[in-house]
Amino acid sequence: MKVKELIEELQKIDPELEIILSKDEEGNRFSPLDENYGIGYYAPENGWSGEFYDKESVEQEILPDEGITLEEFIKETNSKKCITLYPLN
Repeated sequence: MKVKELIEELQKIDPELEIILSKDEEGNRFSPLDENYGIGYYAPENGWSGEFYDKESVEQEILPDEGITLEEFIKETNSKKCITLYPLN
């Protein structure tokens, strides 16, 4: 993906969102940016890694199953709304 394509996609998204880059499954490789991205919530576990919760999963599964509001979910998980970018490989 080229910078121009990324900028075009990012212009469709709230510019105040945090950008979280996904590592490969082993956490030691880099890959070109894929065209896919996720919108959701990032809950840091420490200073360098954490859990990503897809917005749709939070709204349709986690909130109803737990019987909590989005605000409560964000507070309980210490989450930040974000966009997650994935490597091509």
